[in-house]
Amino acid sequence: MAQAPLQAFMSSWRIKDNIAHAYSTYFNPRNLEAYWYPPYILTISDVFDFVVPNGSLSAVQQFYLYLASQRLAMLRHWRAIGHALNDVDGWSDDENNDGEQGEDDDEDGPGVADVSIQTDATVPDADAANSFPDIMLLHIQAIIRPPPALDAPQRVGWHRRHGERVYHKCFPIIGELKRSPSRGLRGAEHDAQCKLLLNNALHDLVVYVAMYFDGDPHAQVVIGVVGAGPWWQWVEIQRGDVPSYAAIEVRHKGSNEKADAVALLKARFNGRPLVYLGHEDSDQEWTALRAAVVHILDHEHASYRDPPEP
Repeated sequence: MAQAPLQAFMSSWRIKDNIAHAYSTYFNPRNLEAYWYPPYILTISDVFDFVVPNGSLSAVQQFYLYLASQRLAMLRHWRAIGHALNDVDGWSDDENNDGEQGEDDDEDGPGVADVSIQTDATVPDADAANSFPDIMLLHIQAIIRPPPALDAPQRVGWHRRHGERVYHKCFPIIGELKRSPSRGLRGAEHDAQCKLLLNNALHDLVVYVAMYFDGDPHAQVVIGVVGAGPWWQWVEIQRGDVPSYAAIEVRHKGSNEKADAVALLKARFNGRPLVYLGHEDSDQEWTALRAAVVHILDHEHASYRDPPEP
């Protein structure tokens, strides 16, 4: 991703306004988690507000992380007979249909291996595994398709997609937020509650990342973010750091792979700074996190398929 050096990130007053709003005992009297979504989404949007040569990056809130039931059934089977996920062959994101599909040219339906972004109402797969991470960074790659003839049935779909064909998506950042520690707490009591909330976020994050890696066989690393209101941390999470979702879903006798993954990542988070959103040290962490994402896009995408023909 050759480009000019990016400037150090600095939180805008728009971000700080939203932090003050979320922290306010008047406007957020119940100390709800949802009030913290806007300042994080705004922050991620600003951090990644630059031209990406190989696609686009967008901050998304509570997108639908979806693991198709066919894929989940295969994971359960292989888990039951003791095979590792890496032993499973014969599937990839190439299962997305690249061909023409009648008048709507609707090539975007989920395949067996898809991590799909959908709403609760539109997912027809009742047996699928699904979750809603609070904050994510979405990486999209698309090609520009030549316009079909004016009277061609594919013309409507081409027009509605602005002439684009999306052929790749992944999530370099997956994050889970919890509410802020009680605002009246200070000192050790505050720190203890913040630690508990971050630990709860980590437990959820492990599940999301396991589901993501199971659904995207090409993804090798993701940035994990946990937050308790304005206090947040980040680490890199490798595929081997978390078990298969099937191992988390069904706890086998004498084994608790989720607990092992939580312990591993907890130690890693403990080695990272805990910073307050909008402050200078937080901005420095976002600058470092951005560099880590750029590295992922530069070096961890080689196994994804090449762009299709327009």
